[in-house]
Amino acid sequence: MQKKTRDEMVKAFEAELKELVPGLLEALMREERAMYLETHPTSANGYYTRDLLTLVGPVEDLKVPRVREGHFHPRILPYRKRASLELSEIILALYAVGVSTRKISYFLEGIYGAFYHLKASLGSSKLPKRKGKPGGEGP
Repeated sequence: MQKKTRDEMVKAFEAELKELVPGLLEALMREERAMYLETHPTSANGYYTRDLLTLVGPVEDLKVPRVREGHFHPRILPYRKRASLELSEIILALYAVGVSTRKISYFLEGIYGAFYHLKASLGSSKLPKRKGKPGGEGP
């Protein structure tokens, strides 16, 4: 019974977090544009929409502010990329601390909604050899 309650709480928290992320990102980008406009002789020019993959899942129709003239790009968003973090960095960090490639694949499936078979897509030769025991312990 406790496990069911815990799982319900985790799902509720995840849902709340997914609702908060777009609003938070949009507010930070509006503030960044306001700071940009203080130092550049241009004006605000509405928004464009963009999809972004984040650690809490995909964010669709994110309102990204723009300016009339100049090269304003919110620094909080990766420039010309769909993912907020480099997928390769996430994979290598998880692998380095001893997470199996299978568990990394399940993690990525939960986040991005697609299953990645790491050994098939990367090839086992591209993954660094681990030293010591799994889990990051020493030899």
